[in-house]
Amino acid sequence: MPQQNCFKFAFGSSMLPFVKPADLAGIQPAEIKEIKKGDLIIFLADEFNGGLLLHRVVFKERNSSFVMAKGDNAIAKPQRVHPAFLKGKVVSLKRGPKVYNLQSARTKCLYFIIASLSSFNLLPNQVKKIFFDPFLRYLAKKSGFIFSIRAALYSKISFFVFRLDSFGPFQNAWRIQALLKGVSCGYADIFFGCLDGEKSGLIMNFYIRRLDRNNFLAQKLLLRSYEMLLQNGPCNVYAAIDQEYVRVLPLIQEGGFEKIERMNWINDYFMLDASTMFFRKEL
Repeated sequence: MPQQNCFKFAFGSSMLPFVKPADLAGIQPAEIKEIKKGDLIIFLADEFNGGLLLHRVVFKERNSSFVMAKGDNAIAKPQRVHPAFLKGKVVSLKRGPKVYNLQSARTKCLYFIIASLSSFNLLPNQVKKIFFDPFLRYLAKKSGFIFSIRAALYSKISFFVFRLDSFGPFQNAWRIQALLKGVSCGYADIFFGCLDGEKSGLIMNFYIRRLDRNNFLAQKLLLRSYEMLLQNGPCNVYAAIDQEYVRVLPLIQEGGFEKIERMNWINDYFMLDASTMFFRKEL
């Protein structure tokens, strides 16, 4: 395994399905000349208030002083990354007990192919967003009866909790899985630790399966996450929510959370999508 500098916790949906929320990314310092097409890189994004992003290099000219990178799950234009903003490349991914070496010849070849497809928005998730998601939204609007039947099943929601890797100031970490008749329909990751001398909790990676996105399920999952953090005692609770889940935002604010600017400490432990918004509920 190549020598790596540190691990950071991946967050957000922009790199699905190849980098998943709760993956730990092993990062190695690198210069632009060492970066190749297909590599996963960590860089600072101007429009993200200096936040760290993990994206794939989809284009690099020979002897070029910059690379173009984008998320595998995104259909946006690639972003130019200059040497001053490059922080390193990802050389391993830790998912549960497994650690994947991204430096093998086989993986590099696969990632080169993925980068080529991603640059033209031809990966399955990208095709789904372009062609099938508009159809699903149309179906949801026109087929209210079908979805009302599905909504009636939400009384059958159960929760399954399992531990995640703890790191940094977070001594405890869990994933709360929402199950509808035994089938996963969403989850949230929560962390508990001590930040600046105060007990603090963090709700992240809030995800609800597209066909199940409704206020009732979101409220149940948020409430379960919040209650589980408070089981560790009174604490400040922070929430980092991807803007894709706009239906969740009013529920957070109704629950007493206030919107805040980016948390200063977040870059030390997490890599976030550019659309992430931050909330806080004080003791």
